[in-house]
Amino acid sequence: MNLQGYLATERHFWRSIAQSYTDISEYAQCYLTPLPVPVFNYIYLQTGAGKTDLAQAQAVFDNGGKPHCLVAEKAVSDYLHPQIVAGGYDADGETSAMYLNIAQWQPLSVLPQGCEIREVNEQLTLWATPLEAAFPTDDGADDTPDFSIISDYISYHQRAMEKGTELHHFVLMYNNEPVSCVTLSVLDNMARIDDLGTIPAYQGKGFASLLLDNALTLCRTGGVSDCYLEASSEGLGLYKKHGFRTLFEYCFYIKG
Repeated sequence: MNLQGYLATERHFWRSIAQSYTDISEYAQCYLTPLPVPVFNYIYLQTGAGKTDLAQAQAVFDNGGKPHCLVAEKAVSDYLHPQIVAGGYDADGETSAMYLNIAQWQPLSVLPQGCEIREVNEQLTLWATPLEAAFPTDDGADDTPDFSIISDYISYHQRAMEKGTELHHFVLMYNNEPVSCVTLSVLDNMARIDDLGTIPAYQGKGFASLLLDNALTLCRTGGVSDCYLEASSEGLGLYKKHGFRTLFEYCFYIKG
């Protein structure tokens, strides 16, 4: 169930916030938003995907010239590497699909003085403040955040909740300032962690760990049995510390 659960929660999250999605096959999916930045537009390829799947998925984006990310299970990436290179994709590291049995989890942190965690489904601009700083979407030309992009991302989450998707948005306040955020999506008795980030000036202080414990506590009290996430190499140690185990590796590519 772990692998099937991971894929189910992955598809549930992206389908809920994407403007549109296309199932190329059982092993290939496209998720599109109007935003012209790769990190909000995805192709996912799982084991079983072939050359035709990649070509058809690529055509979905290339016909409109839309920048996007390609995320392929490592075995698929190895098999399709010549086609990926020929398609103009640039390698951008690896991520890990991870799983946690909530019954085996124990919280690691205690909320210190000066910190407060709030669920802010009605105040997503507060949740988005650390999100923008932790995951900048501009081209690096200056340090000015592109709030028009993050505003659109907020609207996708709002639309998903209006359609009935169970999303929980948390922000950690430190001295009354929002410094860290996370999103928890729930599907039946499964959940997925996304958007866990901390403003760079406050990283390394344990704030992400506090938020993760808070989200997992909600999972336990809400009857969730399994939690999933996709971890960057930078976040892998944090998640392993909390008991998450790796299911498989993704190779990450960017185009545009």
